Amino acid sequence: MCERNQLCYNALVSVGNMPIIKNKTAKTAKTNKTTGTKKETAGDRALRSCLFAVMAVTLTVGLLSCPRPHSIPSGCGSDRDCKGSRVCEASHCVELDKEVDLNRTIEKKHVHPEKKSPPQPVVGSPPFAMFGGGADNRGRVAGLVPRKKPTEVWRGATGKPIIGSPTVGPDGTIYVGSHSREVFAFTPAGKIKWRFATDDRIWGTPAVAIDGTVYIGSDDDHLYALDGSNGKQKWKFRVGTCADPTGFGPVGVRCDADGGPTLGADGTIYLGADGVYAIWPDGSLRWKLATSEPVRAPPALGTDGHVFATCLDDSLYAIDASGSVQWAVRARRDIESAPVIGSDGTIYFGSDDGNFYAVAADGDIRWKVVTGGAIRSSAAIGPDGTIVVGSYD
Repeated sequence: MCERNQLCYNALVSVGNMPIIKNKTAKTAKTNKTTGTKKETAGDRALRSCLFAVMAVTLTVGLLSCPRPHSIPSGCGSDRDCKGSRVCEASHCVELDKEVDLNRTIEKKHVHPEKKSPPQPVVGSPPFAMFGGGADNRGRVAGLVPRKKPTEVWRGATGKPIIGSPTVGPDGTIYVGSHSREVFAFTPAGKIKWRFATDDRIWGTPAVAIDGTVYIGSDDDHLYALDGSNGKQKWKFRVGTCADPTGFGPVGVRCDADGGPTLGADGTIYLGADGVYAIWPDGSLRWKLATSEPVRAPPALGTDGHVFATCLDDSLYAIDASGSVQWAVRARRDIESAPVIGSDGTIYFGSDDGNFYAVAADGDIRWKVVTGGAIRSSAAIGPDGTIVVGSYD
């Protein structure tokens, strides 16, 4: 019975049990002296019968107008068509035991989830020159150093301090970033070949690929790829989500692109900012490892594909080719020194705690040397294995 007719039925019962209103034209009911109740007259009975007849007709019409219940389909197309814990098997809803249910769960894991194909690699030009002389940051020069005290040949002014090192490209062009917010390209004779303006200061050292592409990070939270021949922008990549890319203070400088860049053999660009970034040569993101504090030094690349990065959260991170952390070593204070990888795979770095660390490729600390001040410079390793590093002492 539908709700509407149920209400009609309830109303009918109420009417049937209600006291009858006396009809002024009918004879007055006589009172039973013994019980004190009133006798029903013929007029009362006629009125009650009339009311019952009206309500019966109303109830009958309501029942006829009530929609018939939908028939439950005998078949099913999926588990969603079945109630409770039942599932759809061969177009029928059935109860499954634990063993069968387990098999169905395994089947769903392999069939139903959408399979995401890994990103296709974008191969770029191999590296030519970068910070530290190579992806291992050992600090070795490509040629011989002068045996006698050198003399100044020329001087190129940028208008503001230069913090990073200059980088020489395949054709001899010298590239350098400045606090004037610009990247400069000087000819071997010292003439300005071109200059490219960013929106904030530049602290890092440019990296140059064999095809002449120049990569440089800026405090405007961008990594730039420039054509080394004319300084035109190929692309730029925004790092982080800081509200003000050119802001100051701990929040404003968190996303500054100061750590690197470092170039991999396949052309991937690795950069430190509000984490560690791996960027394809076309300017798209390969992966990002978020860190709790900024990464200010260029990452180093191992021969086994691991990326090593120091961070202001007092940690040295070992990251695999997919961007996942394999292990981390903590110092007692900030680490702004770039990691350096020795020929045997040992990673070296200094910390603001005054210690110089040697860490094995599996993350174990081999030894550390205590100095009298913070170590923020990067070490250099000679061909004979001698390590040279500076300290604030």
